[in-house]
Amino acid sequence: MCWKIIIVAVLAGAINCVARDMDAVRPVSDPSGFRAGTTPEELSSRENGAQSFEEPTGIINLGQALAMALMKNPGLKVFELEIRTKEALVLQSSVISNPEVEFNTQNFGGLGRPENYEGSETTIQLRQLIELGGKRQARKEVAALNRDLTQWNYESKKIDLLIDTTKAFWALLAVQRRLELLDDIIHLSEETFHTVSERVRAGKVSPVEEIRAEILLSANRIEKERALRTLEAARYHLASFWDSTSPLFAGVQGDLERVLPGIPSIEKLKLLVPQNPDIARWATELESRQAAIELERANIVPNLTVTGGYQRLNNMGDQAFTLGLSVPLPIFNRNKGNVLAAQNRLVLAQNQRRASLVQVKSDLVQNYQRLQSSYQEVTALKENIMPSALKVYEAIREGYSQGKFDYLNVLDAQTTLSQAEIQLIDALFNYHRTVADIERLIGGSMESVLEIPEVDAGGE
Repeated sequence: MCWKIIIVAVLAGAINCVARDMDAVRPVSDPSGFRAGTTPEELSSRENGAQSFEEPTGIINLGQALAMALMKNPGLKVFELEIRTKEALVLQSSVISNPEVEFNTQNFGGLGRPENYEGSETTIQLRQLIELGGKRQARKEVAALNRDLTQWNYESKKIDLLIDTTKAFWALLAVQRRLELLDDIIHLSEETFHTVSERVRAGKVSPVEEIRAEILLSANRIEKERALRTLEAARYHLASFWDSTSPLFAGVQGDLERVLPGIPSIEKLKLLVPQNPDIARWATELESRQAAIELERANIVPNLTVTGGYQRLNNMGDQAFTLGLSVPLPIFNRNKGNVLAAQNRLVLAQNQRRASLVQVKSDLVQNYQRLQSSYQEVTALKENIMPSALKVYEAIREGYSQGKFDYLNVLDAQTTLSQAEIQLIDALFNYHRTVADIERLIGGSMESVLEIPEVDAGGE
């Protein structure tokens, strides 16, 4: 019975170690509500809740569009499953190797005396590998950091989704605003056409001017049809971010003409680059590469195998216990190649981090220049060009009805006003799109940057 007691004791010790390792694993959570260790019932409930999500109808705002994208985008779900996979690998890295049971019988079935099993020796042994050099802890650290890197990848994917959804929202809003403008232009063109027609019938102007007015009206109506098709495409594009192929919402609501009261300095913006997930992740990446080096160094230390068992000596009617130790001799393989490769990967990561930082700052400068250009264009159009163009158009249109100007003057004034209005819409869209691009690079909102005092913005 002694050998049974030995087996039970070893197995109990192994199970206890595994239980302690499972308790030591850190749970991970993310802003979407996922957490490690989610039960199948909880996952099923969450998926059923996502499936019951109804397609929005009516008019939606930017906040609703962003919320729907976070809830339904399939790309984010992929990362959630990837995080669960990495968490499972963390769990697996913490377990110890299984013990081995060995049964061995010798000196049986001879031709002489003793015969059959009378002279046999039966041995039952347990063999357990004991890792030395901190291998298991190093392995757990590498797995945990890989899990954290997946979390950073999720954060990058999430902010990409939010920025892309934001830009699609502003694009749709700009098309809607352009349609409203085209309705106004068509209304003005119709009024102008009726005015010209009356003057033609009165014999005051040539019939050619009526033809010109009709051509302009038709061109504006064609432009509206084109804008309607663009609107439908923009609506489907926005809905695609929450995995919808049949959008039911009618349109979006927002303030396209709202701009920030100013532009923060480039120095302020550069201060926030480190919070960009693509940059912030490199701290974890470097830590992971260093942990990989430590793991390879730990692998240099040979492991110990402990053997213990029970032996039955049938020819003597006696019993005994066995005990053994084995350890490989690190003569030919000292894992130097793997250590060197891990060190090279650390240096590579350091260089990649510097390259990423340079690239982000370069993109920030370029987008900052575009933002300044868009901001100045919007300001000039709203404060100077638009009021002047509208004033000129109203004066010439009134003068035309009194016979002071010909139709070409009216056409030129109307075209100038329409182009200025369209230019303003394009400038506003470019402004909002560039703001979104900058917010992606700094990992935060532009509005919050304006609250940072200039005195805190020294250096990069």
